[in-house]
Amino acid sequence: MRKIVLTVLTVGFCFAGFSQEVEKTEQKPERIRLVKGGESKPVTSTTNVEKEKTPAQELKSCEVQLIALNKKEEYLRANAEEFKTATEAGWFKDAEKTRATLKKRIAELKLELKK
Repeated sequence: MRKIVLTVLTVGFCFAGFSQEVEKTEQKPERIRLVKGGESKPVTSTTNVEKEKTPAQELKSCEVQLIALNKKEEYLRANAEEFKTATEAGWFKDAEKTRATLKKRIAELKLELKK
């Protein structure tokens, strides 16, 4: 019985010892290189993630954004607590600026599509 226990313990220690050696072969993480000003170096991608939109696609996108902005404003005005929070945060002022920018861009895109 004593020989069996000693054999099991010896085998167990061997497995534990060899398993720790395998973990040492891991690769080190890549270091971040800093550029002047303390900002990290921008990563250059090999694929162009954002493709240029056609005027028709951009027009549709602007219209969808305008509709979403209007829906959110309706929701905020219907809920008193949300309205108070949005007013304190200045959301309505920002929304008016965004709405004006979107309307201007929509008008420009409609003129461009008529040509």
